[in-house]
Amino acid sequence: MSENLNAKKEVKLSRLELDYLSSKRIGRLATVNKSGSPHVVPVIFSVESHDRIVISGYGFEKSYKFKNIQQNPNVAFVVDSVRLSPWTPMGIELRGKAVVTTMGNAQKGIQIIPTKKATWGLTEETVTPPAPASMDTPST
Repeated sequence: MSENLNAKKEVKLSRLELDYLSSKRIGRLATVNKSGSPHVVPVIFSVESHDRIVISGYGFEKSYKFKNIQQNPNVAFVVDSVRLSPWTPMGIELRGKAVVTTMGNAQKGIQIIPTKKATWGLTEETVTPPAPASMDTPST
């Protein structure tokens, strides 16, 4: 049997979760180095096909996060925000494996394959911005 019984199944993101992530640009990536020390940094990300988060950037291959991922692919990724009125914290945490990938410009990056997710405060009202007021004017 070639299937890894310890492998965790990839989770899919809902439309609401994808809408929320697509409206944000900065998240926090947590990695662990070979001695077990955590490293958390803000990163710019995008959501790509298969509901995967993609992270790259100038000098990414020289970063601690990239080196950590090569030694231990387990990562956590958080994107969160707060609406002030009414007070509404919201966000998503993804845990899973980071896979090194080559971007279109030959630059290295990672894809996060989520195996666990947790969300808070994400509803149609909090994720979808309110519709603008009607600009209709009475005809004369």
